[in-house]
Amino acid sequence: MCYKMLNNYEWVKTKIFKVSSINSFCGFLKFVLSKLLCGRREHSGLCDRLTSSKMPQKKRAIIFTVVMCFNLCGVAAQDTATFAIKDDRQLKMTIYQADNQNRQPETIIYMFGGGFYTGSRNGERAVEYCKKMQERGFTTVSIDYRLGIVSDDTTKAKVNASISEFENAMRIAVEDLSSAVVFLINNGQKWGIDKDKIIITGCSAGAVTALNADYCHANGSKWTEELPEDFRFYGVMAYAGAIFSRNGKVKWSKHSPAPTMLYHGTKDKTVIYGSIQFGLLGFFGTNSLAKRFKKYDYPVKIRRFIGAEHEVSSFGNIYVEDAIFFIENWLRKGKQWISDENFSITKQ
Repeated sequence: MCYKMLNNYEWVKTKIFKVSSINSFCGFLKFVLSKLLCGRREHSGLCDRLTSSKMPQKKRAIIFTVVMCFNLCGVAAQDTATFAIKDDRQLKMTIYQADNQNRQPETIIYMFGGGFYTGSRNGERAVEYCKKMQERGFTTVSIDYRLGIVSDDTTKAKVNASISEFENAMRIAVEDLSSAVVFLINNGQKWGIDKDKIIITGCSAGAVTALNADYCHANGSKWTEELPEDFRFYGVMAYAGAIFSRNGKVKWSKHSPAPTMLYHGTKDKTVIYGSIQFGLLGFFGTNSLAKRFKKYDYPVKIRRFIGAEHEVSSFGNIYVEDAIFFIENWLRKGKQWISDENFSITKQ
């Protein structure tokens, strides 16, 4: 169709059919459109331009063709927005918007890992994850959050950080995630985001943040007071995460947790797989959380990787289809399943 419509303009046809891939083709169309529309100084709308008698017929026809091709190609987009300013720092998000033809109804917010002292929303693992989910039709949002553990020697930051520093780091990360969610609730229409279908996920410190955000909101904590009271996370996917509590064993008082997927290595020495507790103060990993979910019959999908350590935090980038299975069944179909699987890891 595009070929026939452009057939009369040899310079366009020649340029387009030198392009080897559909993504490059769509990129070229975007380039043509921007050049045609940005060539004038006036700020009239596209429709005004197209209907203007001043615009040559040939130019008008090309713009119509480009717009139609965009609709046919369903180009996936990427955008950046500032969602908050805290401590004199702009907190930004990168939105990987799925194309119209393949779009799924859920939006996934990704939290990078790094022990609360390092990491970036644009880090290699974050970008890879977001693009993989985008390719499968999910609008995915990678966000900044403030790093609460500061040290001149980052290799010793995690070891030397006190409990109060860790708690503060988790608090500000959860607060920043809450701010990002509120921003998407208020502005997400621009990217086709359904505020009732927001999933949070992350690896390592990002997984800790995701789990604690849902836990705090379910218990009316000040950490998530920015979230609307009637808001609920659609789902949580945690790759090597844990929940922090100052009130003893994990329990949900105001409302139940979102359906949750937990990945963890049984020998993880970075984010605890079991639990550690001093009086009412505790940090509860997947093994401990599994017992609590089962006790209260909350829907959960657990994968324990026997003998694995913290490398499981990267498995979100590997077991993509398992995440989609979780979304399709636990979330869309509302299955109240409790699934607990063991997987063996063979190390080279």
